[in-house]
Amino acid sequence: MTLNKMRATNFFGYLFPMLVMTACGLFAADSIPNELKAVQSAIEPVLLKLDPFPQIAYLNDGGTLLVAYRTQTYKVHGKLKTGEISPETRDEMGPGYKGFILRVHLQDAGEINQAVTPQTVHEPYWQTDLDVTPLKGTKKQIYWGLSYGAQTDTQLLSNLKRKIGELKTSPLK
Repeated sequence: MTLNKMRATNFFGYLFPMLVMTACGLFAADSIPNELKAVQSAIEPVLLKLDPFPQIAYLNDGGTLLVAYRTQTYKVHGKLKTGEISPETRDEMGPGYKGFILRVHLQDAGEINQAVTPQTVHEPYWQTDLDVTPLKGTKKQIYWGLSYGAQTDTQLLSNLKRKIGELKTSPLK
């Protein structure tokens, strides 16, 4: 079963991306860069094995791919640049204890990001692995973050990272 067929049979899996796209501004499916479509295709075999099926959305006019699986909303005290912890809380979507959120941002090759990569950021309720993957056969790279809960299946995380890593060694489709 293909990813599109899975989405058609899963109403919430269809509704979530539509709500996100409506909130962020509608854009045509053909405006989504082929490089991000290739990322989605690469991780599709891993996603098809999950139940419930993850929510998938394209944000920022199609420049960002978001895959969310078993998420929840947390109350988080933000950190200021000085290191001080804010007394105010904010709501933040994060992975549940067995979930993940994959954020993939398409960039020009060689673009420098604020975070040193690769690295793992330890957040209050989850961890986030950050990395950059150059896309073979293009002048693009993806800057991606994989946030996951304490009991997220380590084989699932490895499979996602492996599929993303294969994009730098295989031509894009």
